[in-house]
Amino acid sequence: MDKTEQLVDLEWLGGEVSESFILLDADARVLFINFTVPGVEPHQVVGRLLFELIEEKYHPEVRECLEGVRRSGSPGAYETRYVSPLGEITVWEARVAPVRRAGEFVGFLLVSSNATERGRATAQALLFRHSADLLCVASLEGYYV
Repeated sequence: MDKTEQLVDLEWLGGEVSESFILLDADARVLFINFTVPGVEPHQVVGRLLFELIEEKYHPEVRECLEGVRRSGSPGAYETRYVSPLGEITVWEARVAPVRRAGEFVGFLLVSSNATERGRATAQALLFRHSADLLCVASLEGYYV
């Protein structure tokens, strides 16, 4: 039984869910990931440190989150942005939970969701809500009524 199997059997997740499930060991090394961003295969991610996979500017926030989860035993969360090789920017929300075996902390489970469209929809809704005050009607003669 390898290290991943000792923590939890996640193979059944495959492509059945829209979230990315990432199992990390206590050092934040990826043990399992059910799917990744376009252009990156899961086998390219497994075995690498989480910090190798995210932009350096997010390291302090992610490190603080992981340390808080480890210390408190309570879930945490963080948000990052990913720029694809084609320049497409996606927003990812990660929820983090501790993984324990026989009461001992052994790693982290990250559930990462692509929040890009939700963010765009929120921005559009905000723009529309504020633009309602700016709408006006003009008569055929060109006067605002």
